[in-house]
Parts: sequence; C-alpha cells; structure tokens
Amino acid sequence: MSVFTRYADHIAHRIWQGEERGALRIVSHWSKLKDFPRDHMPEAVNRIIRDFRLLEFSQCSLTMPDASLMPAFVEKWHPETSPFHLPFEEMTVTLDDVDALLHILIAGTFFTPPYINQEAALCLVMEDLETSQCWIYKHFPHLCDRKTHCVAVDSPCARRWKARHAIPGGVAEYRWRLDALSVDDVVWTLYVSHRPHRPFDDASLYSGHIRRETHVTRHLPAMCLRQYGFIQTIPRPIPVVPTGGIDRWFQSHIISSAREIKENSSIVQHAS
Repeated sequence: MSVFTRYADHIAHRIWQGEERGALRIVSHWSKLKDFPRDHMPEAVNRIIRDFRLLEFSQCSLTMPDASLMPAFVEKWHPETSPFHLPFEEMTVTLDDVDALLHILIAGTFFTPPYINQEAALCLVMEDLETSQCWIYKHFPHLCDRKTHCVAVDSPCARRWKARHAIPGGVAEYRWRLDALSVDDVVWTLYVSHRPHRPFDDASLYSGHIRRETHVTRHLPAMCLRQYGFIQTIPRPIPVVPTGGIDRWFQSHIISSAREIKENSSIVQHAS
C-alpha cells in the first residue's frame, strides 16, 4: 500500500469504511453530433479537426453510457500508477487502445486548446468515460450487456458498440463481478482483425507522462505488458514528473522508451 499515497482520499477507502457513493448521472452528447460535420464550424475549429484527425472521433460517442459500470471501474483505479487494479493483475487504457478505438493520433504534439470553459471541460470528461466504456466492452465481453452496430471494417472500433441500460443491482453488482474476474475472462489478443486497417504503432509503448489540456497522467505499459502480448515482469519504479516539461520529455523519449520495452520483453507463446 505504500505506493498508494493518496488512498485515504480515494473512493475505495470510503467504501471500505462503509460509505456508499451516490448515484452518478451521465448524459451522452451523441445526439448533438449526429449532424457533425455538416454544421458550420469556425475555420479555427476545422483546422484543429483536420490537424488532429478528429473527424472520425466525432462518431464514436455512445448513445447510452452505463452510469453504474464506470464507477465500479473507478474504484479499481489509482492515480499514483494509472492502471486498474483487478484481482488477477493490473490493466489500463493504453495508447494502442486509443489508437484502435478512436483512430486519433497518439504521437506528435499534445493538444492544448486556446480556451476551455466548464461546459467544454464536462464534454471532455464524458468523452474519456465513453472511451473507457468501449475499452471495457472490448476487453471484458461478458461483464455487461451491450449491443453491436454493423460498421465498416476499417472504422474506429469504438463505433461498433451501443450501450444498454445498466444491469439490475447497479454499481454493487458490477463490483461483485469485477472481484470475481479471472485472467480467462479477459480478451487479451485485441485488434488482430483490425491491424490491416490500423497497424500497431510502436509509439503506444511509450513509458512516461502524457497530457491532455492541463490534465497529466502516467502511461506505464511495463505494468500491463500482457495487453501488448508480452510476458508480465516486475515493472520499473514509477517515474516522477520530468523537470524539463512533459511535452519535451514525450518528444525526446517516445521512440527510445518504446524500443527499450520491446528489447527487454518476451512475447507470450500461445498454445496451438
């Protein structure tokens, strides 16, 4: 527990003490995007959409986010390390997941909008929640109820699912299901059929800090090597925020840190 220096303020600690969380209300913005990009946009916005290749991203919102599923996973997530701490091992939303699910750039310059108000910030939080929910659908196909769309094979993977109502029992039921998970309940060999349309990018093995607007988080593939098809080993110490700035560190280490992981990891050999 020494790694979790902020555990006393974590929702999991309050639940352990007998304090249940209140209901979470999640509203999807999918309906607002149905006419996008036919709606007129300022040229500055269009330039951002083009430069960061966000057009397909606008079609990846869920029509009905599960307000009980995400809180159950949040209870398993710790900001000190970033992965979800599950019964069998740690897992996380990797840059490879983001690349395959949303088809957005995972290398280059971090996106920094010139101005962001409260409404825009809430929309960004919703996008993160919906991305995480699609990640759950992909890795844990039997954990929750979901429906699929018929989409083109080269479309972002996140467009394939349509969320349904939360299961009876809500967060408590999902919490029980998560605690009962085993390694055999997880789909590890992801995106195999999608690789011809979205090849694996070595940049997704970058180890260090990443930034979105002003939010900084750790991306530590060495803690979740099985998700990349490697044998899990004891991970390296958790890195501290670089003194020279996250953007500068990312640009100078994205290739070298990925190469280091590939050279020091062994591929899982599946039985034939």
